[in-house]
Amino acid sequence: MMDFKCIKFFIIAALCIFINTPAFANNTVLVKSLSNFSSMHPRYHISVIVVKEHKFKSGFVLEKDTVLNLKVEKITEPKRGKRNVYIVVHPTTFNVPSKNQKRKFQNRHLMAKVTPYKKLNKTQAAEKGAVSATGIIIPGFSQAFYFCKGFINPEKNKTRLASGGISTYENSPLSYIEKGSELKINKGDYLKLKFYDETTPKWKIFKGL
Repeated sequence: MMDFKCIKFFIIAALCIFINTPAFANNTVLVKSLSNFSSMHPRYHISVIVVKEHKFKSGFVLEKDTVLNLKVEKITEPKRGKRNVYIVVHPTTFNVPSKNQKRKFQNRHLMAKVTPYKKLNKTQAAEKGAVSATGIIIPGFSQAFYFCKGFINPEKNKTRLASGGISTYENSPLSYIEKGSELKINKGDYLKLKFYDETTPKWKIFKGL
């Protein structure tokens, strides 16, 4: 059986690897869609506009209002576990607003994962945090919490009991049996572009364009 020092070492090592993964790299850009897109009836070229200036670790800057033209390279399928559809795009050209120039991206291996941007709901985040923390001490607390939440705020055309049951199910592991949703983007929707180099191992930090 491993002693405490060994366990501590492995925890620190895991944290170091986790911190140095692309998830913590400065590679996600907030944009607004200039095109409509549906994974059910896809198109293969879309455009987006940068919402606020973004500086990569390499020093490359995407100015606010830069228009990015993207070629859709991959469309995933909805999978069980509520894994929604997302697309992978290859950025081809961009317009620099301050210089009124159109330029090409030089890296042909540059890709970006496109997913909807959802503004953090602080109330929901706090609820889930409280439920997770309390659930450690009182097993079943989360189910009771979500049942009461649905019971107190019933859905339209649903009884309080039915709403409580629906709320409990949607916030339970059972709901992850369901498949995820198709991707539908409307012009004006906010999106996240997570840039990466398809030739770079996933554990390496992506520094920029």
